[in-house]
Amino acid sequence: MLVNSNRSRHQLMKKFIALSVLPFALFGCGGGDSTELNETSNSSAPPPETAAPPEGTATTTGTAKRGIITGFGSVYLDGERYNTDNTNIIINGREGQSIESLRVGMNINLVSDEDGEILSAQQIEYDSGLKGFVQSIDRVNRIITVSGVEVFYGDLTHFIAISQASLSVGDRVEVSGYALAGGQFQATYIEKESDNDNGENEYITGLIQNLDLDNMRFSIGNVSVDYSNSRVEGALANQILAKAEGTFNDNDFVATEVEVENYDNDDKYEEAEIEGVITGYDSTANTLDVNGQQFTLSDSVTFSNGSSSDLKVGVLVELKGSFVNGSFVTNHIEFENEYSNDGVLKGAITAIDYEAMTLTIGGNTYFANSQTRYEAENDQYFSFTSLQLNDFVEVVYAKKEERFTILKIEREREEERYEESEIKGQIIAFSNSEIEVSGLLIPLSQQAIYVVDDSRVALTEFVNLLASGLYVEISGTFDTDGIFSPAKFELEIQDNDDDGDDDREGGSGYVELEDRITDILSATSFTLGSYTVDIKNATKLEIDDRRVSVDEFMAVLQINDIVEVEGTWSSNSVINAYEAELEND
Repeated sequence: MLVNSNRSRHQLMKKFIALSVLPFALFGCGGGDSTELNETSNSSAPPPETAAPPEGTATTTGTAKRGIITGFGSVYLDGERYNTDNTNIIINGREGQSIESLRVGMNINLVSDEDGEILSAQQIEYDSGLKGFVQSIDRVNRIITVSGVEVFYGDLTHFIAISQASLSVGDRVEVSGYALAGGQFQATYIEKESDNDNGENEYITGLIQNLDLDNMRFSIGNVSVDYSNSRVEGALANQILAKAEGTFNDNDFVATEVEVENYDNDDKYEEAEIEGVITGYDSTANTLDVNGQQFTLSDSVTFSNGSSSDLKVGVLVELKGSFVNGSFVTNHIEFENEYSNDGVLKGAITAIDYEAMTLTIGGNTYFANSQTRYEAENDQYFSFTSLQLNDFVEVVYAKKEERFTILKIEREREEERYEESEIKGQIIAFSNSEIEVSGLLIPLSQQAIYVVDDSRVALTEFVNLLASGLYVEISGTFDTDGIFSPAKFELEIQDNDDDGDDDREGGSGYVELEDRITDILSATSFTLGSYTVDIKNATKLEIDDRRVSVDEFMAVLQINDIVEVEGTWSSNSVINAYEAELEND
């Protein structure tokens, strides 16, 4: 019988990213001044070639917006509907594109006007952040490396033509989202591309660091960019946002084109709404840096969901304001928590109320609203009314005012239904044999792996540490009858995320890594990426889902093979493998 603990509810709010974050700058490209945080000056120089401004630029009476597509019919930006009957849609620089080219999760620029009570989009512009090949996957920290750039993904990231579970090293992907100050990237959208998309060219976006004018090089995170033979649009400077096109090899990116991303108004718009992450704040000067650009705060600026004390680097906000003599003055700041959630579940819909916009899965009822994001692989106009009883869906939710609000709902493809899935949330009740999470009863299997605060433990120890309100993540698979079989339980007792560190190279903790073999070290060890992997007779080894011995496994390994490893850190750079699987291309 399940019992409830009286311990207080553990308030888990997944942080957006525990780093200083810099999203894409808005609307247009070209030269512009940029102030680097913690520095008094930065260097800039004329580019080898600067694109001329477009002819016929005219003043537009409207509002310029930056945000995430949340739905279609016509298009929804952050929950608001914009008519697209006469919209010029620009995709990666190509005008006149179809709305069918857009997807939920894309980070777009939108210029709107208001015709009575109808909001209409004059122009929508989408420019991808990254395009390239997946080099490694860290499934514990939820990081993939694409063309040398670390990409963070989460429960609200939209995966198109691929899923979190099926994403593999060697896949070519397109990524949209926010560039981060340290050279990383926060993904809101990841799509697997066909092998022939865009030929051999790769694209990376990030803040310029270590600008070397003499040798014509700069860095984006760990990637060194050579722009000596590149067409450059805009003036390069440290700590400004740029997008590079070219080829990547061994952390060296040879660019054929570099474009500086900059916010230019030139009196085109009356108002703007700018969503992004705070990159600097000067209370004395009354200025706020968002998206790498500095904005003046009105003396009467107002706040929603926070106050001036919450203006800190790394916080996601939306600025609302107007243009005064060509400069944007912020009148209102809204603190956003769209990357926070309280749980994830999968299952079949057992009840649905279209009028109240509620659905039931397991033992819980979930509420949709105008901010809910919808995703279905072959239905761009998928919405709440598209749902049917017995549909198998994934729901990401937040608990608000004692009810479960749907942040994102995805109708699973048939093949996704049987892939590895995750159930997440607070423990509602528990016993020695099962726990209740997100309205689902999950059995505690002897065969499952149990991890507490990144350390593997026995089932008995795991049960002894259980308490209602603790946050747990459960990995497993569903069978054809919809029964969930758990394979791994991860319990959070200590709030280890507060320091902003991930779990890599910590000398302890659980690891799940997919990468290519870079060296064979011995009869029982090899190098995966930059880490040493040790295997033992007790290690579960597989080749194409077939169990093999240590000798068989090591005999077939070759440099550049893709291997996925689960285990624990035995030192800062050595993994003690519990499982290893060779994935033949």
